[in-house]
Amino acid sequence: MTEEEESWLLRLKVLWEPEPGFVPPKTFGEYLARHPNGIREAVEWGAKRLELALSSDDLDDLAQDLIVHFVGFAQDGKDIVEGYPLAPYPPPGECKSDWFHGYIRGHVTSTVRTLFQHELPSRGNW
Repeated sequence: MTEEEESWLLRLKVLWEPEPGFVPPKTFGEYLARHPNGIREAVEWGAKRLELALSSDDLDDLAQDLIVHFVGFAQDGKDIVEGYPLAPYPPPGECKSDWFHGYIRGHVTSTVRTLFQHELPSRGNW
């Protein structure tokens, strides 16, 4: 479904759950098993929001780097998925799976922002 179609349905107050009965994963490893392209999709989403002009290969490489980064965090007891229960619960009527994936996109986007601000000399290197 396109964003335009989603917007049209939302204006008509049509609510749907893309993943009926969604139960959030408990760990980053479980997240990767259930949503193998999730980080790549979040990287692309974040790059667009940050107005970064990255090629598809660069997005793939960045996603792989972030997976390694988040796995390292999980091994140090700072699993981003384990922190999800501490995040605000979705408001009534809000899609639970969209809320969870938005939580992941937020972590990925803030990490990408930090990487590009502090570790890379310029955006042109990507």
